[in-house]
Amino acid sequence: MPDFLTRRNGTWHFARRVPIEFAHLDRRGVIRHSTKIRIASDRAAVRASRVAEKFNAGLEQHWRALADSDSRDALNSYDEARRRARQLGFDYVENAQLVAAPAVDRLERLETLVAKDLVNDQGAREAVLGLKKKPVFKVSKIFDEYEAETKDQVLDLSPDQLRIWRNARKRVVKSFTGVVGDKSVTDLTVDDAIDFRNFWRDRIVQEGIAAKSANREVGQLSGMIKELNVLRRLGLPDLFKGLRLKGEIDKEPTPYETKFIQNRLLAGGALDGLN
Repeated sequence: MPDFLTRRNGTWHFARRVPIEFAHLDRRGVIRHSTKIRIASDRAAVRASRVAEKFNAGLEQHWRALADSDSRDALNSYDEARRRARQLGFDYVENAQLVAAPAVDRLERLETLVAKDLVNDQGAREAVLGLKKKPVFKVSKIFDEYEAETKDQVLDLSPDQLRIWRNARKRVVKSFTGVVGDKSVTDLTVDDAIDFRNFWRDRIVQEGIAAKSANREVGQLSGMIKELNVLRRLGLPDLFKGLRLKGEIDKEPTPYETKFIQNRLLAGGALDGLN
């Protein structure tokens, strides 16, 4: 039976459980829709499958939008806490680090809240006491987060250029996720970068892929991570430093032989009158 289709009262129905990663954003559990197509008139579910595909595409778009909104809200909230902390005269330090710091540091912050009559101000408490955690995201979301941060860089691209730009980077993130797993991006290590470099090295050997193409893929991933590392204050090392694949060759155009050029010129009469 095609994906997400069930039989109910003689009619094909679409039914899909909300994926775990979106369950906190969409609490409907299982989502059901009637395709309004009778089983008797579509026993192989050909038409019903097309309807189900549209339902499913719409759902996935809805879930991605919810996730993007949730991620952006968390980031905005964190940035606001950092801004408020600076406004009150402190660097933003997450609570776990603050607890491990000398007691005098915590006392100074608490005294500031009391002195400024901000004890009951939730935003001030979150800022001064580091109660907002830095938003983190999974490896599979690298492109989504990168795209959100670089919208100004693609304003001049045509729709077709933008499609190519997006697809290339989405593809490399998918490959990277397949190699290192969908861990938190802050857990990435140089070993992960080496594993990805070796993944491309093996493809060069086994599939004949050009080193130049492999380096372009690795470079796109490295560029996204570097930019996010700065903009999101991830604290990652330069993961791909020194990992460029060797063997890249830029082929020079093969020059024509002198005899060939002379023959072509003579045949065209280009040398007439020069003798």
